[in-house]
Amino acid sequence: MVPRGRLVLAVIADEIAYWWNDEINANPDKEVLAALKPSMLGMKGALLIGISSPYARRGVLWDKASQSPLYKKDYVEAGQRIVYWRAATWEMRPDTDPDFLAYLEDARKDDPSSFDSEYGAEFRRDIESFTSVEQVDAVTMRGRVFLPYDAKTSHMAFIDTAGGGGQDSVAVCITRQENEHAVVCRIVEWRPPFSATNVAGEVAGVLAEYNVTMVTGDSFSGDTWKDLLRKNGLTYTVSEKTKSDIFHDFLPLLNGQLVELLDPKAGIVQDRTIRQLLALERTVSKQGKDTIGHPRGGVDDVINAVAGACLLARKQQSEAGKVVSLPKREAVSPRTLNRLLPRARVEPLRSEPVRRDPRYASEGWVGSQGRFA
Repeated sequence: MVPRGRLVLAVIADEIAYWWNDEINANPDKEVLAALKPSMLGMKGALLIGISSPYARRGVLWDKASQSPLYKKDYVEAGQRIVYWRAATWEMRPDTDPDFLAYLEDARKDDPSSFDSEYGAEFRRDIESFTSVEQVDAVTMRGRVFLPYDAKTSHMAFIDTAGGGGQDSVAVCITRQENEHAVVCRIVEWRPPFSATNVAGEVAGVLAEYNVTMVTGDSFSGDTWKDLLRKNGLTYTVSEKTKSDIFHDFLPLLNGQLVELLDPKAGIVQDRTIRQLLALERTVSKQGKDTIGHPRGGVDDVINAVAGACLLARKQQSEAGKVVSLPKREAVSPRTLNRLLPRARVEPLRSEPVRRDPRYASEGWVGSQGRFA
């Protein structure tokens, strides 16, 4: 077989368990090695060496390690095509220096799970994928690029803000509620570098297409983004939920197929949404609390905006379904109705006929024989 390109004598993949590619929002280990292997075929005895601290139980390192007959052994058997060698720091460096031992003990106390991985050569059991490909496929609308404005319903918006430098993007997602589903209508992302002032104006332009004047987001940068959006005619509300809480509450919507996501094949941003969703990790802290977020070196700006917007749409639907009992012999004005429950539908109680209070009939008030539904 004629090799493609130059012959490769050896490949040393350092820290392969921690590789990351922001474009695909995943570890590209399999793709990189697949591209390199053809160049090694023309060189007899070519070596492929992977060196890394273990991480989550996935990827090339975990696949090769778990499939190897040597996985549960601490030695190498002759004649094996794949050599697997696992050793803890104190085994590789049998040092009895007090400072060295004290350093290891401090690291273990600080984060036992991380210590077992970084120094003990153990794959982490406290990290698992947030969701599966099958779950995401079930809520992905094939062929849907975006949905236009629908004047018959209200639209909600959530924004993940950033400063314009580094690797963080600004992402905004617009959703609406249809048949008890949180439906993603539009996703827009601004990748760095960018001017926050200019992006704020563009965000306002996108939201104006859906008649949205209020946007919810995180507390990033204090009042900076709040002021920028206010200057563009938008009201900015800080979410009460942390990013991890948003992802936590978003999972039941995924599992229950109560969301509709855009087709990842429709565009770059749609694709990044799905990739970021599939890359999310659930980590158990040393206090026993679940934390959900992007893996080391990853990002979750777009999926945070999508998850937050979907929760807003579901909250709107939930509030529209509330039942509020009105005090007897009292009248409630339409303004009060809207304050208590926006876009509420007033219907008669099943057990009582509708009776209008004659004192307020001309003003359109609803008497005490009504309820919200």
